[in-house]
Amino acid sequence: MACVTVSAAEIPAGLRDAAARIDYGWYTGDRGLILAAREGLEGSAREPWSQYLRAYAAYRAGQIELARGVEAGESLASCAADAESAAANEAVAAEANVLIVACSAMAAAAEPLRAVWHQRRLRQGIEQAEALAAGNPRLLLVRQQHLADATVTVEAVVSSFRDSRGRNAFPDWGEAEALLLLSEQRLAAGDLRGARDALEETLLIAPDYTAALELQARIGALTAANQISTL
Repeated sequence: MACVTVSAAEIPAGLRDAAARIDYGWYTGDRGLILAAREGLEGSAREPWSQYLRAYAAYRAGQIELARGVEAGESLASCAADAESAAANEAVAAEANVLIVACSAMAAAAEPLRAVWHQRRLRQGIEQAEALAAGNPRLLLVRQQHLADATVTVEAVVSSFRDSRGRNAFPDWGEAEALLLLSEQRLAAGDLRGARDALEETLLIAPDYTAALELQARIGALTAANQISTL
């Protein structure tokens, strides 16, 4: 199975709304919005996609916390626990294992004294994720971002997202991140036009993405400077 094929129409409207709020909180750096969305899912905790979204919210909160130098152990532990509960349901197992891998990798880096335990869970998660959804673009993104997997390039991740469009409607997170990584990579290589093209795609998906808007300002300044230097 290459990737999960779930139509958004099959997901209750309340869960789609929660996913949108989690994504918006991630794009704008609003940890409070993410946690509020997670708390709002408690009433439907037995629903497998609700369990999955609780894990996803904890993952995003943990990323923000680590980026700000804040203790993220609780968020990462919640992510792994909720993802493991969700993974017991066949309908969400593939995507839940992707989150197990991501959160275990982050926890191993953040908690070196427990790294061996986190890495054991990580290995189990990636075995399951690859068996269930080897071509899942989110799995490739996690391998590239959190496992520093040299066999997975940013270009390959972006290509995988493009290939899955229309086939994997829910969940749909990750493509904007992959495109932003591609834009940053191209900019570092001196490819200003390529960086701008990838960034434009990023902002089409997530127009409020703070990191993308910051990169847009940098690229705009560099473009203006280059135009001046050619006068």
